[in-house]
Amino acid sequence: MGKSDKKRGADEPASQEPKRVKVEVLQPNEEQLPPIAAYFPAGLPQGVEHYEVYEHGSGVGANKKQLTILGKQGKVEYVGSTSGEDYTPGPQPCQYVLGVYNKESGQLSLMPIAGGRVIRMEPRLPGLQYTASLEPVGDDDGEETREERLAMNKKLVASFGSTRRVRQLNAREEGVVRVDKLGDAASALEGVMGELVAQAHASGLTKDKVMAAATQARALPPHDPAGTTPFTAYPPSHLIPDEIMGSLKLKPIMAFTDPGLVMTKENTPRLHPYAARKVKLMAGLQDREVAKTRARLIAFTSALLRLRENRSRMWVEGGDMDKLGKAVNVFSEVLEVLLPLFFHASPPDPSSGKVRWELAKDGETRLVAYICVTALLVEPTAVIHSDQFADLAKWLSLTPNDLQQRFREVGARVKSVALKDEEGKQVAGAERSYQVELLPDGSKALRDMLPDIKINKRK
Repeated sequence: MGKSDKKRGADEPASQEPKRVKVEVLQPNEEQLPPIAAYFPAGLPQGVEHYEVYEHGSGVGANKKQLTILGKQGKVEYVGSTSGEDYTPGPQPCQYVLGVYNKESGQLSLMPIAGGRVIRMEPRLPGLQYTASLEPVGDDDGEETREERLAMNKKLVASFGSTRRVRQLNAREEGVVRVDKLGDAASALEGVMGELVAQAHASGLTKDKVMAAATQARALPPHDPAGTTPFTAYPPSHLIPDEIMGSLKLKPIMAFTDPGLVMTKENTPRLHPYAARKVKLMAGLQDREVAKTRARLIAFTSALLRLRENRSRMWVEGGDMDKLGKAVNVFSEVLEVLLPLFFHASPPDPSSGKVRWELAKDGETRLVAYICVTALLVEPTAVIHSDQFADLAKWLSLTPNDLQQRFREVGARVKSVALKDEEGKQVAGAERSYQVELLPDGSKALRDMLPDIKINKRK
């Protein structure tokens, strides 16, 4: 036991004796400024050569001093203060001190920093009152001065504001009606209205024709309102943009026309999971054109589902489509054609230089409509059964009720059914699902299946 203890003790590092440290708390005298600690929430600015410190406040003694720190970078000022919540919001849970330890003497010298807190340095523009509205101070300023301040405010928001703040500012500016841009608005409006009335009389517009035009303007994929079958109502040649016909990778999908080919992890095409399950529908197809059309629809559905799945992650540095394509699992040649159909690019982020693609105003509705149509066309009889419907609802992050409404909007017929398992038994406690079919018997045209357009009654 003794030898074992001795050997183990030799391998262990020698314990260090605790050292006694002398602590000295210093207080600045009336002629000295206390140490100042500050941080910059927008990042350390470049080009600020020096900072000025201003002393103010009432009372006598070092503890009564209030300090304001000012640094200038062009027309932007960085301001911080120890005097209150203007620059350092929130309660103060503790007091900060600056410590210097002398190893030789073993003494730790402490001194309270200015205000007992770390000062927040905010970017500011001279002449602006920093309330929630960021309105310019003073109502007697000239128009030129006001415009200059608004321009400086816009520059400040562009440099340091969030993407949401930039969008809000741009939207507010677009909503401002400027007199100098209107011209003779009254006479212009009268002329336009007169021209519209004349055109309506000349063309013989009726309520039915107006309703037909409104139907044509729905957020639907390319379609033929007179079509009576799924493929005449939504022709795949119109649905899939010509620019990506050659970029959709069909060979791995076409290989499964061989009924003897078994899908494995190695030969599974690079597809969205929902679309990958549809590859089995290729088995046994003898007509090559029919097979190619179905393969295109499967690949196209996969790309659309990837866009929907990654709709909140469409960030790319410098507009690099190859990089974005790899991030969202869509070939860049396909991505650069599909993005403008549903998304719009925001200005580059000032700090990172990244471009964000955001869904357009009706982009989400149009994207889901495309997915609903292609999901129906992929099926041999344009019928989506309840289990497939539940699977698609899961991938789209929509409730069954929401998804069935989206199918109705593209002209599909929907009926509620109980969700059943593989043995055909009803799943206890499961939410009801739906079966969807598109123009099943050819007796009606697509226009007859689309929901009625609601018109507000004249009051």
